[in-house]
Amino acid sequence: MKFSTAFTFLAAAAAVATTTTTLVSAQDQTIVEVAQSTGNHDTLVALVTAAGLAEALSTTPEESDGWTVFAPTDDAFGAVDADTITRLSDPAYVHHLQDILFYHVVSTPVASSDLSQDQEVTMYNDEIATITSLEPPTINTAVISTPDVAASNGVVHVTDGALVPASITNSVVDAAVATESLSTLVDLVTAANLVETLSGPGPCTFVSFRFVFSCVMMLRYVVINSVLLLFLFCRSSPNLPPPLF
Repeated sequence: MKFSTAFTFLAAAAAVATTTTTLVSAQDQTIVEVAQSTGNHDTLVALVTAAGLAEALSTTPEESDGWTVFAPTDDAFGAVDADTITRLSDPAYVHHLQDILFYHVVSTPVASSDLSQDQEVTMYNDEIATITSLEPPTINTAVISTPDVAASNGVVHVTDGALVPASITNSVVDAAVATESLSTLVDLVTAANLVETLSGPGPCTFVSFRFVFSCVMMLRYVVINSVLLLFLFCRSSPNLPPPLF
């Protein structure tokens, strides 16, 4: 779906001027505890909690020895309408919120010294963010105001703005068009004149025909096997009453 409100929110957040945040190395604290302790990341912590990601960001990822989190400050979120923050916290939009937050996370520790001009960074939602400047260090349009805050399970780079994933500006139709395996579904949606509807306010969810067909076949398999097992049980139980017909 086209989540235009969230896009407006993130665009405004990304435009906020750099704010100095005083942080010290906190290697005995997790990333979430670091964010909780700064006094300038309350909104980020609230959104992480609403998205159900606090536990994951308090542990170490299976594939590496730590996370990297680009952490927008409260001042960045302060430019956003309060109703938008509330909407982002609505369980109906939890997947959008998770996608936004995942676009601020890398599944390996990345120090500021590892960054290079025009470097493409694969974020945890599999989208790409770009290092657009080194002086000052900038990812997409967000300046890294306080880099390399160490945590027990990774590193935090404080930013003066939020990062905007492509999924926020794309509708489910846009996403389907970009997925080759869903071309038939796109044709059917177009033929049914549903493009405008599915590009409007949601939330909307596409489930591919292949997925539905797989579920139906699995259910059919379970039902058939259950009936066979019941038949075998009845045939092998001598104490059961005779059939009614």
